[in-house]
Amino acid sequence: MSQHGSLQPQGSPSALPEAKVEGFASSLRGSLIRPSDKEYETARRVFNGMIDKRPNFIARCAGAADVVTCVNFAREHTMRVAVRGCGP
Repeated sequence: MSQHGSLQPQGSPSALPEAKVEGFASSLRGSLIRPSDKEYETARRVFNGMIDKRPNFIARCAGAADVVTCVNFAREHTMRVAVRGCGP
C-alpha cells in the first residue's frame, strides 16, 4: 500500500530551514515532493476537482516507519497533516 501525506506549516513556509527539510527528506524511505518538483502537480490532485490545496510538501511514504517520521516531523514543526492512502 502506498500512502501519501501532505504537510503544511501553519506559519510561513520559509520559516523552516532548508537543512531541516533536507534532513527530513533523507530520513524517509519514500520520497518527499516539493512544489518545485515536476511530479508535484500530479501528486497534489485529489479525486474531488473542487479541492485545490497546495501543500508545501507531499510525502510518498514507503511504509509505517515513514508515516511515523512524517507525523513526528509535523508535530515538531507545528504543521498540519493530511493523509491519503491508496492501493498498490
